[in-house]
Amino acid sequence: MVSAATASDLTDATLAAVKERIAALAAAKPGQAVRLLRLSLTGTDASGSFLSDLSKQYSLDVGLVQARVEDIQGVAVGTMFVLAQGAPAAVKDAIAALTARDITVEEIAHESATDRSAYYVAA
Repeated sequence: MVSAATASDLTDATLAAVKERIAALAAAKPGQAVRLLRLSLTGTDASGSFLSDLSKQYSLDVGLVQARVEDIQGVAVGTMFVLAQGAPAAVKDAIAALTARDITVEEIAHESATDRSAYYVAA
């Protein structure tokens, strides 16, 4: 499932730092999509290397912003916030791959609608 979400789970200071990082990433590589994603792990096929695998398979830059994940009887449960940057189609395909692994993906709105064109490329 992919849905829009607010950034209420991130602190204001963290969100401000993330916004600055997104702007810098977008300026460094124009034309690429930059997404802040919230990944909800419920233990289904969420092995420890899935972010690295995603980065390699889809040629994305994936950075961990914040995570709160617990191992409950060998099952990963929790939330991760990641920044994903790459070709718009690759970001879209990576999100689809995550949802296929039963990882809930929510795109966090990290800019106002008027700022969106500055560093947001629709996937």
